[in-house]
Amino acid sequence: TQGVSSAASDVYKRQELIPCFDRTLIKDPEGLDVVYANHWLAFQSDKRSLKLVSMPVLKAHSSVVRKSFELTREDMKKLRDKVQGNEVLIRKAKELHLSSYVLTCAYVYVCLVKAMGVEGDAPVMLRVGANCRSRLDPPLSVNYFGNCVSGHGTPAKVSDVVDPENGIAFVADKLSDLVKGLKREVIEGSEEKILNFLKYVKEGGGQAPGRLLGVAGSNRFDVFGSDFGWGKPKRVEIILDRVGSIYLVEGRN
Repeated sequence: TQGVSSAASDVYKRQELIPCFDRTLIKDPEGLDVVYANHWLAFQSDKRSLKLVSMPVLKAHSSVVRKSFELTREDMKKLRDKVQGNEVLIRKAKELHLSSYVLTCAYVYVCLVKAMGVEGDAPVMLRVGANCRSRLDPPLSVNYFGNCVSGHGTPAKVSDVVDPENGIAFVADKLSDLVKGLKREVIEGSEEKILNFLKYVKEGGGQAPGRLLGVAGSNRFDVFGSDFGWGKPKRVEIILDRVGSIYLVEGRN
């Protein structure tokens, strides 16, 4: 029995490694593909063009600097304690989703807005990306290979984000609500989401400085688990040369 069970497990694992390219598995009864296409076309500056084109290519300035920052386990504990001990959130008495992802994004977003020098009540959009495969109805298998990621954002004011006492806790609270909201229907309100996204991008002239904050990557991609016969990587660096770009990966250890 053990031998049969082990063999079945091996077959299942091999099947998981075979990419699935079947786009018909994604059901779109609301016709969101057409809605997205129409809004994107309306966003294009050249109204004569009927082609769907990507966002403008942003060339890196010659003075751009790329830097990696490591948050240790102790750093994460300090961030969590800081957020959980925030008096404003204590008075709200709400349960927060304080994952490493949320805490890291909260900290980095506050630092980024401060570095941009944006002040006052200027609007910013705090965004997270979500893997939709397991959140669709019906869900997709883990080996589905394709773009099945959605962006979710919440508006905020710069003054709240950079507040010296409550900024990180404020952003963590906002991001916590976004992540918890993903437990519901992930497609819900999609048309409104794309409209808000395009609005912020358009107001920022393509780059949306100080307006649109998002992070690429994840601390669950296991990039340091890659082994091409040379052993565990000593360093993994993601090349992002757009101003204000952030990429998140797990630490080597």
